[in-house]
Amino acid sequence: MGTLDKLFAQPRKTFQFFFCTIIPKVLILAVIITCIMWKYYKRLSFHYKYRSLIDTKSSKFVCRMDILNACSSQCVICLSEISDGEVVREIRECKHSFHGDCLDQWLRCEGTATCPLCRRVVLPLDMVAEYERMQKQGENNVFEIELALFFLSTLQHRRCNEFS
Repeated sequence: MGTLDKLFAQPRKTFQFFFCTIIPKVLILAVIITCIMWKYYKRLSFHYKYRSLIDTKSSKFVCRMDILNACSSQCVICLSEISDGEVVREIRECKHSFHGDCLDQWLRCEGTATCPLCRRVVLPLDMVAEYERMQKQGENNVFEIELALFFLSTLQHRRCNEFS
């Protein structure tokens, strides 16, 4: 209790400490967190938009033996046979079928928004370019790092006459 008594015994220093140290540090951390979360939100929302576009341009189903014509072929992406019970994704425009995960990865790879067999465009090229840009931004988050380093370095310096 002695520390609180000392702190409240000198209201000028208490207010000075609070308004010159605590509030600026909290505001700086709030700005850092807001900027980083906004960038993350934009990246994540675009990723979901891209995934939903893939889902609208292709249909996903489980291969059954009675649907032999759609599942009797080989997946040209991984070069293995499509067998009964596997998840298959079919491109709606050209009706080519592939393993679900194989086609998902194919469409998310750099510069490949086309059918692996007939090269028909599955996703709009501007959407693919934007997705690639967002992916590279996620890998090279220099902006977030620089912003965080700048603001964190200001936390090390005291202001308001060093509380003398």
